[in-house]
Amino acid sequence: MVDPFPEGAQFAAVPVPMLLRMLGLSAVAGKLLGTLVGQARFKPAELVQAQDPDVHSRFLITPSRSQDGGGVSGAKAISCGLLGGFGGFLDESFRLHDFALGQRNCQWFLKRHFVLDPANPVLALPEGAERPVVPVPIIDPGPVDPCGGPVPLHDWAAMEGDALAAVLKQLDRRLKRLGKVEIGKLTGTSWLLRRVLAVVWNRLGGWGLRAQVTGFAGVAMLSDLILRDQHRGYRGLDMGQRVLLVGLLGAGGTALSAAELRARVGAAQAEGALPEATLPDPAAIEKFLLAEWDRGILRRSLASLVGTARFRADLDRAVVAGGR
Repeated sequence: MVDPFPEGAQFAAVPVPMLLRMLGLSAVAGKLLGTLVGQARFKPAELVQAQDPDVHSRFLITPSRSQDGGGVSGAKAISCGLLGGFGGFLDESFRLHDFALGQRNCQWFLKRHFVLDPANPVLALPEGAERPVVPVPIIDPGPVDPCGGPVPLHDWAAMEGDALAAVLKQLDRRLKRLGKVEIGKLTGTSWLLRRVLAVVWNRLGGWGLRAQVTGFAGVAMLSDLILRDQHRGYRGLDMGQRVLLVGLLGAGGTALSAAELRARVGAAQAEGALPEATLPDPAAIEKFLLAEWDRGILRRSLASLVGTARFRADLDRAVVAGGR
């Protein structure tokens, strides 16, 4: 079996406040969608057999990336693993990285795992013949690269902020065209209603539905890129700082102090909405937010210039953030 997402569903105890929010129809629909996707990706019984050391009729090839004594597997190992596996649409470098990683993983699988014990009768070695002392590959992987050696491990792929901004512009243009076409299909309605729908979709001073959809998509893309270290503008941040920035992005236009942001992110971590990471104390968080404000990706309200510092994310600037 070849499965890029072998993690399966993650289960955890649900806090009461989160449980109450899950009683709505939209929350239930979201959970149901995730369940359907998970069931379509793999069969749990097959995965259990593939991971059982006593079962020798099941093999599983899954992404694995090891470097500097550590390693990750599954969605965390592939550059296209963000956005539920659709991250490859964002940048070509993600697809190139995963193509090479797939070659490398397959090569190692054929060499180290898809093998037979030298004493296996399937080999049918004649009596008295010298038996190999190492496992025998069932399929010779051969030289995959021109040098005949192992496929090299490529650098972790990351995209530039300008490239992400271009993706969001393309999305906005497509939404504009789709809105025009769909509203134009309402031929049985009055001209005034079609005009009102066009204004609600496209304008309203940046608060139109089209802008809201584009903004939601931008936050989702940027958040995943930051958490997975796949945006060059955020290289060098530790995981705690990444989680804080994503928490501020999730707050939308709400300005938060360092203490408020820490509490918000801590609650999201408890609910499983953000990954676990050690959060700095409020003083260190405020220092970090001030540095990002100086870099231009955060905004600060005028009232907070003389009182408690409060910050909110500027999505447009955060998307195109340059290197640190």
